[in-house]
Amino acid sequence: GFIVFHNGIPVTNYWYLSQPEPLNLDWDDPWYSRFENPNLKRPHQSSVTSYVYVEPYEVRHEIVIRVQDLAPWLDRKISRDAILKPTDLQQIREQAIQLFSERPQTTIDGEDPAPIVDQLQFLKVDSRGIFQVLPEDQPQAAVSTILGITLAFPNERIPQKIEMEWDLFSDRIQSIATTTTDPAGPFPYTLTPDDNVLVWDNFLKKYQLPTVEYLSAKNRIRIPVVTLLGLAGAIAAGLWLYRQRQKQAFKPWNYLPLVGCLTFGFLSYPFTQVGLGASSILVKPVSETEAELIFAQLLRNIYRAMDFREESDIYDKLAVSLDGDLLTEVYLQNQRSLALENEGGAIAKVEDIEILEVTREDTGERQGEQAFRTRWTAFGTVQHWGHHHQRLNQYDAILSLTPIDGAWKITDIELLEESRLQ
Repeated sequence: GFIVFHNGIPVTNYWYLSQPEPLNLDWDDPWYSRFENPNLKRPHQSSVTSYVYVEPYEVRHEIVIRVQDLAPWLDRKISRDAILKPTDLQQIREQAIQLFSERPQTTIDGEDPAPIVDQLQFLKVDSRGIFQVLPEDQPQAAVSTILGITLAFPNERIPQKIEMEWDLFSDRIQSIATTTTDPAGPFPYTLTPDDNVLVWDNFLKKYQLPTVEYLSAKNRIRIPVVTLLGLAGAIAAGLWLYRQRQKQAFKPWNYLPLVGCLTFGFLSYPFTQVGLGASSILVKPVSETEAELIFAQLLRNIYRAMDFREESDIYDKLAVSLDGDLLTEVYLQNQRSLALENEGGAIAKVEDIEILEVTREDTGERQGEQAFRTRWTAFGTVQHWGHHHQRLNQYDAILSLTPIDGAWKITDIELLEESRLQ
């Protein structure tokens, strides 16, 4: 078994040699050194690769391109043996941001939105074809340095149509490998100078946009308004019936108003009850089983809030399920615990949670507050620079539950343990 490198660039992944295999070395640019056997290659070979992610609240476009191949569009000349100093990397960063803020021309639902440059990193590809982040405060070999840039297009919903028109072709770059990923899965496509528009149409027929919803708190005291009106009518009918008897004008059908009011009030009882406001004094305490269902929804709300980009949007969505200083605390804690350090800080998005155990603790300090020790897992994924990563964390915490303005909210979190399972 063997791996081949040419000037630090992997030519092939780990393969077994079962027969003689010719290797053609490109001395002008070792990136293009190849075995004649197409099976003997590294996973990532394209000098330009495009990854488009269509997500509930944004479209994200990641472009990975070799610095040497990018140089002509930056009006720079980079020789094969050049070493890029930190000042060079900073200049390339600034030029690349300006270039990709306009290219490729992107249209979403007929509009031309301005992208947000979410991330720009310098990378290298290892023998497995996985990108590793390079430090920008150290010199880097130009021949193996790759630039990765992420452009974000925030959206209030899943778009119906996306078009990206490419013009970054050259003598060396005659094809661009693209992958568009939506909730239904990845769709690879290859762009060429004659077919240079990447098109995505929304064929998601049954997809439901995930939302953050208030979870109403049930009141302990509920008044059957219509039943009470029926009872009042029955009392009035009874007084009228009594007077009829006193006047000796009683008839058998005089009972009809009394019977009618009683029947109407009885039948309407289950359907016409009204709660007395949102006071925490009037809210019914929840059982451990009920708390498990409530925490499942509130925690999903919290993780779903992280799908938004603007901090103001994140805070507004967190406020649906959290109260007080917890907003900032939970936001920062989530960013730390779900970050992928070796991927330059990319954040995994939580796709599912599972409540493992809920046990009642002492009541909280606030009026109406109920505390429960809760264990749960959060499963998250991140697709970054074309690779799929998974993250599974387990948490053990005491969560305090309080009804505020008619909705359940988590008002305190005492984190006891956090562990990374995957």
